[in-house]
This record gives sequence, C-alpha cells and structure tokens, in this order.
Amino acid sequence: MTRCQIQEMKTCTISEFETFVKKSHATPSNIEKELKEKNNVIDNECITMIERAFWKTSLSHTSKPSVYGADISASCFEKDVEACGRGWNFSNLDSILSRGLSEDERKNLCGVASSYLYVGSWASMFAWHTEDYELNSVNYVHCGKPKVWYSVPPAYAKRFESVATSLFAAESKECSEFLRHKTCMISPTKIRSYGIPVCREVCYEGQLMITFPRAYVFECVRARVCSSAKRESVRA
Repeated sequence: MTRCQIQEMKTCTISEFETFVKKSHATPSNIEKELKEKNNVIDNECITMIERAFWKTSLSHTSKPSVYGADISASCFEKDVEACGRGWNFSNLDSILSRGLSEDERKNLCGVASSYLYVGSWASMFAWHTEDYELNSVNYVHCGKPKVWYSVPPAYAKRFESVATSLFAAESKECSEFLRHKTCMISPTKIRSYGIPVCREVCYEGQLMITFPRAYVFECVRARVCSSAKRESVRA
C-alpha cells in the first residue's frame, strides 16, 4: 500500500502528450520485448505479467510517476453514430439525468451528464474510489492497449472503507472523504487478506465497462490508450 500524489501539469494537445509519453513514460523494455514476441497479442498470460510489473513499480517509492491525460471535456463519439452497434453513444445516452435536467443544467455537470475523455500511458491509474454522486459509470476504450479494472462489490463498501481508514489513518483524520481524493493505492492481494472480495476484469479496445453505485474501483493502464467515461443513472 502507498499514497500517491496528484500533480497537475501544463495543458497540452493529445499529440504533444503522446510525444512526451514516448520520450519519458514508455512501457518498460522487457514488456515491449514480450509483446513483440507475441506479435502484440495481449493474452491472459501477458496481462498477468504486466500486472505484476505494474504493482511492483507502482507500490515502490522510487518508481517514476505515471502521467494521465484525465477529465478532458471532449468526446470521440459522433453525435448520431452508435458505439458497439448497441446505441452506446455517450453523447446522447438516455437516462434519468438527460430526461430530468435542462440542457444548461447538464452543461454544468461535466463527466456526469456529458462524457470525459482519457488518454493514458504505462502505469496511468485512478486509485480506489467510488463514482461521483455514487452513480453508475460507463466506460469505453476507443483505441490502444487494454485497461485492467479491479472492483470491490457494493456490499463490501463499508468494510473496505473501514480497512482503508485503518491503513491510512493520517489521511482519514485530515478528511473523512479521503478516498475521493483518489490517492490511496492498496493491492488486490492486500484487500483480499481482510476477507474482502476483489473482482478483476480486462477491458479491450471496442469494449464497454459498467460500474455500479457504491462499488469501489481501481483502474490502471498497461500502455497507451484512449477511452471515454460518463457517470449517469443509466436505464437498464
């Protein structure tokens, strides 16, 4: 377990971000070599290897900080074009919020009533958290390498919070909502040692990931990836 710090960098374009990442935050050479040997096919064996490397480096106090182009108020979805062939266009999802709020009200809820874009690189991540306003969230990988998600079921949310409070006592004293700061990293192995189940899922290019209210999630990126996310009360 460790606490990470979030530092805002200067604004840049996506192409500038990609150039910066290639120079200073590239995927480790041993992983790139493994991927090349597998013709860039990321199978379960490869994912497991990458996960070990991620947790080993990310929990080290001497590791290089990762970078994440996060919460970009933009969209890769064309307004009237379906995603996944199922109508999942984040620009016009049918939900309680889209029906109950005016257009002006929705504009003030970026990332909730409208989608955010995320551009990640090796070891980019969001530490353990629940979604804004305890809503559902829907996430879509536009292109790039897979994202790995870990989640704690909603039924274990209180227990997880109790464990996190004991592990990060100083942070919990400073702020009762310290987990919303997305700075607390706890490995799945550590969480499971307290009898709390941790689910794991891999989201590939062209796939959706949906999370439910009060589910604690941890998402991490294995290499360059572009994805969208939106928090909504989505109709089933």
